[in-house]
Amino acid sequence: MLLEDVLQRGRNNFDLLRLIAAWMVVIGHSYAFYPHSGWDPLLVLTHHESAGSFAVFSFFLISGMLVSASWERDPVVWRYLLHRAARLWPALLVNTLLLALLIVPLWDSDRSYGQMLGLPQLWRWLLHVVLLGNAEVLAVPHSFVSSHLPYYPNPVVWTLPIELKAYLFVLVLGLIGSRDHAWRFWLALALALAGLGQMTLHPSAIAFWADWGRRAIGYTAPPILLFLVGILLYRWRRQVPIHAWPVPLLGIAAYMLRDSVFGEALWLSTWLLLLLWLAAWPALRRWAPAEDRSYGVYLYAFPVQQMLACLSPHLNHWLSLILVLPATWTLAGWSWHFVERPALRWAQSYGAGRRPLRSDG
Repeated sequence: MLLEDVLQRGRNNFDLLRLIAAWMVVIGHSYAFYPHSGWDPLLVLTHHESAGSFAVFSFFLISGMLVSASWERDPVVWRYLLHRAARLWPALLVNTLLLALLIVPLWDSDRSYGQMLGLPQLWRWLLHVVLLGNAEVLAVPHSFVSSHLPYYPNPVVWTLPIELKAYLFVLVLGLIGSRDHAWRFWLALALALAGLGQMTLHPSAIAFWADWGRRAIGYTAPPILLFLVGILLYRWRRQVPIHAWPVPLLGIAAYMLRDSVFGEALWLSTWLLLLLWLAAWPALRRWAPAEDRSYGVYLYAFPVQQMLACLSPHLNHWLSLILVLPATWTLAGWSWHFVERPALRWAQSYGAGRRPLRSDG
């Protein structure tokens, strides 16, 4: 089977994989909230990557393919931007306002509600998150003081400014005519990779562009690299075969060489091939989610975990997940039904095309 076949609607499991990736972020963070419970099994296995880093890499790889396909189907600038904005901002705005106006001032703070609302750092954090200017993670003093991770309302949103810049890069590729002129595509990609190397080795003083090479602690590669790989895979979709047999072979090699200089690249390659195979596996289609709650899970899980950690800091990560997962699932459903789906329908009503309500990013 070729990747081109898998990318057709109804013939892949990308929605399910994104949902699984969102839950992987939750599971990975449970070890950070309850460090006495042990270590992330994927980190123990790989010595390089955690459940959270693999999950974020999955988001960016899938997004690189699907957003490229979205532009090719409908290469109109304003409609492209409208869809990307409808996907990113409404849910993020509601989530951030709920945190800033209710949860952060009221939940386990050593200041009164009025004092917290008057805290400049709270409003600076709100604007920083909503404007998606850069991937810096800001703290809000006096919040979640009993947690093992105090002062951070929702640091997972650090990936969203990077995602936004990735969307803009796809737009640039489209505007320069890279589809019809291969040399323009390769020139743009070479410049992007050169910029990525520069930002990784020597972070820019301009925070907006520094995100291009930014990676969180515990990440062996900048997430944007996986997005660029997704663009390449879409470009070569007619030449990329998908088979199961390379996955265990490469996985064994990655495990055996995990402490060598090749370990990081081998684990990332194994994960990439595994994702493509899972995306094509027909048996998984019966589990395709009817709703796209992955973004809601991603946005609401950390605050839910933060609140529980303040109430019960001595739980273990398994018991915490029993409480966190249903609460997060409920909030993600609320976000989908009352925020995300209406926003996508609004975007469609303004001419963005009649397509099923699912995220391309």
